[in-house]
Amino acid sequence: MEQALLSATPLVTALRPGHFQEKLQDVLPVVLEEGVYPVFGAADEPKPMVATKDIGVFAARNLMIPPASSEPVDIIGPSYTERDVAGVIAEQLHEEVAVIEIPEEAWEAELERAGFSTGVAHSLAQMYRADSDGLLAPCASKSISATTALPETVGTVLQKWKDA
Repeated sequence: MEQALLSATPLVTALRPGHFQEKLQDVLPVVLEEGVYPVFGAADEPKPMVATKDIGVFAARNLMIPPASSEPVDIIGPSYTERDVAGVIAEQLHEEVAVIEIPEEAWEAELERAGFSTGVAHSLAQMYRADSDGLLAPCASKSISATTALPETVGTVLQKWKDA
């Protein structure tokens, strides 16, 4: 899709943020109810994680000061492991949170059990496999750095959860 957009329109910037810090929202009910942080992949592999607010800043800046030509841009945030994410959640909740690596053969079934449709569970499992295989690693010729630290994002997500 990115290639089609880059060739079809006069000017496109494809922002590639990789992992979102806010993805913890997807598993927060399990964390809060069971004290478990499920991981679909390796819990101890560091990955750059970007806060969505940083993506918004870069997108707005790009609209205000457009580049000279279409380009893909990797947005690289601070690197964390999934175990780090669970640790920050535990610290802010003042509770124990156990990290559980879900075996690959169980990904789709666990995603369906969590409420995703069969098709979405299949697509998510494919994305997790691609990530595990390194296919989603930053690869653009241009990159920009995001700076929001994970504890800030976790605090924001937990506060919104409490306020809901």
